[in-house]
Amino acid sequence: MTNTVSTRETSVEDRSTDQSSTSLMASTQTQASLDIGSIGTALPFRVRVVRNNEQLAKAISLRAAAYSRHVPELGSIFDKPEPIDRSKRTIIFLAESKEDGSPVGTLRLQTNLQGRLSIEDSVMLPERFQGRPLAGVTRLAVKEGGSGKQVRLVLFKTLFRFCFATQIEWILIGARPPLDSQYRMIGFQDVFSDKRMIPFISANNLPHRVLAFDVLGAERKWFETNHRLYQFMAYDFHPDIEVFSSVSGMWSRPRRSSNRGTSESFNAPTLLDIPLV
Repeated sequence: MTNTVSTRETSVEDRSTDQSSTSLMASTQTQASLDIGSIGTALPFRVRVVRNNEQLAKAISLRAAAYSRHVPELGSIFDKPEPIDRSKRTIIFLAESKEDGSPVGTLRLQTNLQGRLSIEDSVMLPERFQGRPLAGVTRLAVKEGGSGKQVRLVLFKTLFRFCFATQIEWILIGARPPLDSQYRMIGFQDVFSDKRMIPFISANNLPHRVLAFDVLGAERKWFETNHRLYQFMAYDFHPDIEVFSSVSGMWSRPRRSSNRGTSESFNAPTLLDIPLV
């Protein structure tokens, strides 16, 4: 899809997104009483960074179930950990139900800040992406049921806010029709104007469309078009999105003593690294 979108196409997609976001906002408002005395709007689930094998197992079980529904040939492949899951450059978000702790959503994020993206094993990216801070997203999975749209939008908000905070310019994904339309509704555009389908090595060579999301320009575009997602993405506060919890209160941790004499040294976190599995 080129940067030029017809008015009719835009209005149809905006109406669909508006309905989803309106439903989400109404749903979250009913949960506000869960956190009496605190600010923000509570959700029926929490989004956290995967840090241990138990959480990783939850994410993988959800991946296998979701992909078995949509792409059965991938379900049996995604039912086990992949080497990239434990990479230093990988972050996995996991949404867990507050009621029973079961997984309701997950996605995997990889940046190119210290190496190339796995998506680049399958496609040569255009010049405008070369040398720019990028994030590649894979293994999005949401539990089947009525709350699926809510979980998906909250995961996207988590992804967007995290990438914005870490100065990522573009989010790249591979998507298969008709699911690719869901990404276009929230602002993704085709990387290639001819909308070519490219076999993805990471997905058993199944063809995907490559889509990109402009992180730095998204908020301005949502504002200028009076997009319903603008309020939700930019202003609504959800304390149950806890992916930054590892850097809150970091000064309260005792400093380690240096091996040299009695002086102390401040152990600055490398790029504010988050402990991962």
